[in-house]
This record gives sequence, structure tokens and C-alpha cells, in this order.
Amino acid sequence: MYDNTDQDKNAPDPQSDIPKGKTAAEQLINSIIESEATLFHDQRKVPYIAYHGDGSLVDILSSKHFKTWLANRYWTLAHKPLPRDADNTVSKTLAGFAVFENPQIDLNVRHSKNSSGYWYDLGDGSAVHLDSTGWTINPKPPILFRRYSHQQVQNHPVAGGSVTDLRPFINIPDDDDATWLLFVVNLITAFVPGFPHPILIVFGPQGAGKTTPMRIMKKLLDPSVLQGTLLPTKEAEFVQQAEHHAFLFFDNLSSISARMSDALARAATGDGFSSRELYTTDDDFIRIIQRPIALNGINQVISKPDLLDRSILIKVARIAENKREAEEQYWEAFNGLKPGILGAIFDVLSAALAIYPDVVLDAMPRMADFARLGSAVAIALGSTQAEFMSAYLDNIRLQHEEAIEASPVAKAIIRLMHDFDDWEGFPSELLSILNKRDTTFDLSSSPLWPKAPEWMTRRVNEAQTNLETEGIHVEITRNVDGRKIHLTKEVNIPDFTDMPTDDDDSMTAMSVSF
Repeated sequence: MYDNTDQDKNAPDPQSDIPKGKTAAEQLINSIIESEATLFHDQRKVPYIAYHGDGSLVDILSSKHFKTWLANRYWTLAHKPLPRDADNTVSKTLAGFAVFENPQIDLNVRHSKNSSGYWYDLGDGSAVHLDSTGWTINPKPPILFRRYSHQQVQNHPVAGGSVTDLRPFINIPDDDDATWLLFVVNLITAFVPGFPHPILIVFGPQGAGKTTPMRIMKKLLDPSVLQGTLLPTKEAEFVQQAEHHAFLFFDNLSSISARMSDALARAATGDGFSSRELYTTDDDFIRIIQRPIALNGINQVISKPDLLDRSILIKVARIAENKREAEEQYWEAFNGLKPGILGAIFDVLSAALAIYPDVVLDAMPRMADFARLGSAVAIALGSTQAEFMSAYLDNIRLQHEEAIEASPVAKAIIRLMHDFDDWEGFPSELLSILNKRDTTFDLSSSPLWPKAPEWMTRRVNEAQTNLETEGIHVEITRNVDGRKIHLTKEVNIPDFTDMPTDDDDSMTAMSVSF
């Protein structure tokens, strides 16, 4: 028998590609560091590995997929099963390198931007690169995207399609060009990241096809096994959903809480959401959320003016029975045209980026960033800036009407000021006079009707912008006796399309560069 007692223990195993004398964890760590893989951390300090050194395949170092890959890599190198807990040791060690020794690379979901232009993740390792000169498909894009298991691979876009190929699939009348223009401009601008997006609100009776346009938007913007969902009741759940999707829509809503209304408004225009990272630490976990969002319901469910200010409202009618189509045939037809529609969308967006620097707004409507880029998209579609702005300003007027209709306090004050040119008093006095005057209206049944004077001040504040558009100036002052509300009927009613509120993003309209 061959005596191997003096055999060099560090000599290579004849069936292994790595030397002996090191633990499995050490062997794996060294092999990964010496490979083409890139270790890095994202803007949240989460450690990642890019297996091929580019953005084609990227994983969180603590993920199950990475640990499965480690087991396979060790078998390939050593022809042995990976020892117990070696994957945790490797993951934690590489995470330290990724966070403390390697660079930060910001990651986004599906849509991204860098110095070379815009990128759209196709989900198969490749991505669309787009700028003002055109678009191409890059099989090995830079490291740009965070991916989640619910995401689906997108069709590769092709040339030769048309955005108008989409129109037969959306329940907007053929003669309503203004509404169609608003819808398609909103869809195309939703491909632009880092940009304030209006919330699309589709409402109408049962059988009006309210969900379908949102499912189409989801398939074009961010295909996923998850379609529309119920709106969460907790902000933390909403933020997690928003972080994991490039486009969100919430289906069949009948009401929205004040807290979720605020969260939706912040996520549309872009804001930070903070939470405790772990219950055992004081570390803040900050998520910056800015997403295109859509809602639908039988009724228009938004009551808070600040969310309506950030919205596009589309009312749809019930689809006639003779125009209904079997679901399978409908989606088969759409899926057949989808690659060409995607290509056409990228054609239009590329042309719009070239047009955008020359677009000037005559006035500053709310969501002015959207108005300016939307004007460029409308021109690229073959329409005009004037036609788009007319459609958008008409929609703002609809927002105003809906805000007044949703606010019992605003309606009651408008009725009050029919009989007064000037009224001043404490919130308790205003609440009392409105309760006495509006006996024909069941004000107490509305959850938005103030039950105490301090809530009257809040409701008047919320309705102030819409009251101004009705020619009623509101001034709230405070002295030693308490708050006072002063209402004045204006002779010249201001143009509400040029009235930014205190938290309106329209003042930053020219700060967005494309």
C-alpha cells in the first residue's frame, strides 16, 4: 500500500482546482476576490455582488440565490459539498469588503439614469439605453438595477410600431383626443426616473374597464407577477411596495385615509420615508421614494386637495356589450403588438429629450416639471404644446371641481360668502354659523366635517387654495385671544393654474435636467 504520511498537505487535490490547507470559506473568498466579480454597496449601504463585473446579474450578498451560487461554486472548485455555515462566513466577510472597502453604486428598480443617458432593465441581463439621439439594447449594461423575484422579463422592443397601436386597448372614446393625449403622455413620462409624476386616477361605473389601462401600464412599465393590489393601511407597507416596484397601481378603491393620502402625494413627487432599521437599534432606515402611481375606483376617491393637485383624472364610461372582447383574445392581440409599442415609446421619449431644452412654459401650473416634459412628449407624438397644455389645464379645472365637491367645509364657506363680502371670526364662530346656516345639508354625516373648532382651522387650511380659485381670500391670524379666520370675497378671481401652494413642487420646475 502506498504510504502517504509524508505527502505535502498543501499540494493540490488531483480533483480540485484550489490548494489545501485553507478552510472552505477562505478558499471561496479568495476565488471570488480574484474573479471578475465586483463587490459594492448601494445607497442604503446594502452589500451586493455583480457576478460578471457588469449589471447583467447582481445579487444581495445575504440572498438565498447568492448562497446557492456559493455552494455550486465550491463544488466546481473543490468537488466537495460546502461545509455547514461556510456560506454565512463568506457572505458576512464579503459584505464587509463591499461596504467598507469598495465603492457605492446607486441601484434603481427597472428605470435608471447615469451620465450616458437613461436605462431600462429588460430583466434578462440586458437593458435599453436611451438618450436624445436614439435607443439601443445593451447586452451587458453597467451596474444600475436592483431586482426582485416578482419581476418578469420584458419583451425586447422593436422598431416599426406606433404608440397609436395602443389606443384600441384603452376605454377612451375615439373623439376624445384630449384625454387620450393626457393618458399617453403620462404613460411615456413614467419611463423617466427621478422626476415628479402625477398620480393617474381612473374612475367610472362597473364594467367601464378601469383596471385594464393600469394593467397595460404595468405590462409596459414594470412587468410583474403581481398586478394591482389593495392600498395598504400602514405607511411602512406602502413604502416597501413602492420600493420594490417601478410602477404601482391600486385597484377598486372606495376610500383613502388621510395618512395614506399624504404618503401617495409624497411618493408621487419624491420624498424620504424614515423608519427604525431594527427594533434593537436606533439606526434610521431612509427610503427615497418617487414613483408613478395609479388608482381606480367606481368613485373619485381623493378628498385631500394636495393629492388632487398631483393627479390626472380620467372618467370612463361603461363599455357597451357589443364592444366587449374575450379576455384571452384581448391580451393575445395586445401582446402581439407590445414589442412594437415599446419601441415606439422609446422613439418618442428619445425625440422628446431632444425637444425638451427648447420648451418654455407660458405659466407655471401645478406639477410644472411634468407639464414641461409632457409638452416635449406631446410634440414628439405629433401633437402641439398648446393642445397638451389645454388638455392639462382642463384637467386641473376638473381637479379643482373635485376638490370643492370633496370638501364640505369649502362648499359651506362658498354658500356663506354668497351673502357676505367680508367675514371675520374665531373658528368656533365659523363652525357655529355654518352649522346654523346649512341645516338643509347633513354636514354631521361627513367624516370631513369638523366636530370641534380646532378642526375647522385645519379644514379651512386644506381648502384654502380651492377657495382662492372661487374668489374667496382666506387669511388665518393669531393673537392673544386665539386664531381668527378672515374671509374676503375677491373682485378679480385669480388664475388657479398659476397658484403654487406652500408644498407645491411647481416652483422647482426648471430644476429638472434631462
